[in-house]
Amino acid sequence: MAVGYVIDWLLGGQRSAAGLAASSYELRQWVPWAIVGLIAWTWSWRSVVGRRRADPVAEAQSTIRRAFLYLTIAVSLVAALAAAALILYRLVGILLNAGLGGNLASELSTPLGSLAIAVLILAYHGLRLRADLTLAETAERADLAEGATAVDASATAQAGAPGDDVGVASAEGRPLVRRRMELVGPPDADLDAALSAVRTALPPGVELVVSEG
Repeated sequence: MAVGYVIDWLLGGQRSAAGLAASSYELRQWVPWAIVGLIAWTWSWRSVVGRRRADPVAEAQSTIRRAFLYLTIAVSLVAALAAAALILYRLVGILLNAGLGGNLASELSTPLGSLAIAVLILAYHGLRLRADLTLAETAERADLAEGATAVDASATAQAGAPGDDVGVASAEGRPLVRRRMELVGPPDADLDAALSAVRTALPPGVELVVSEG
């Protein structure tokens, strides 16, 4: 309402032309509400900003913060749509020469002020929500990559490095020893033939097991 009064004054509407005395009731009603609401919001939002600076990832993933942002965006969106509908109704009436009467600037000043404030609130909290979603997604990807790295390191430690001896058991329960090796050669080399030649030279009880990968 206070913003609407300023818009009415800028457009030369009837409310501002009548002076502050004619609009004293509106100003006494809405200006204190706007001041108290702005102070309350600033006081509460300061603590939210402080928590985000202390732990950005945890605050970005907070369910309470995300619910507050979604709720604020929803309410401001409804207010913006309602104000835009009222403005559109008035403009269409003028185009169709519906003879609605009244001062156009005065009638549009309040919905224009509501629309401006709703758009500002929607844009600010929308940007905050977008930043939180991006930060939370980045943190989740980092956690997944760290977990995958830890799993790979654990698997490598259990399997042993190439060339290490790893104790296994045969079907008869006798202990066996496994040694990991790699067979390398030029691109035109016949590695299968080389494996066959190695197998023929192995002593009894020793096997050559091919591991893919």
